Amino acid sequence: GAPSATATATTTTARATSREILSKIDFQATKAPKMPIETLASILDRELYEKEWFVTGNVNPIYFDDKFKFQDPDVKVTGVEGE
Repeated sequence: GAPSATATATTTTARATSREILSKIDFQATKAPKMPIETLASILDRELYEKEWFVTGNVNPIYFDDKFKFQDPDVKVTGVEGE
């Protein structure tokens, strides 16, 4: 059946919130300097947990190369902006 008014309103609100979050990300920010992989892993783990990147899209682009690629069975992206 058709989605309920509540489900539609929730989806619309979630899209608006996602756009707000993404509009605040500085994708042109200077990249972080090279660092030991253990340090980077610790930072990424903390930020992933705190910002819930996979849920919110609130990624910190300073840790990703412009040619970053990610793929799993459901998602394939190139670049931290998900081009």
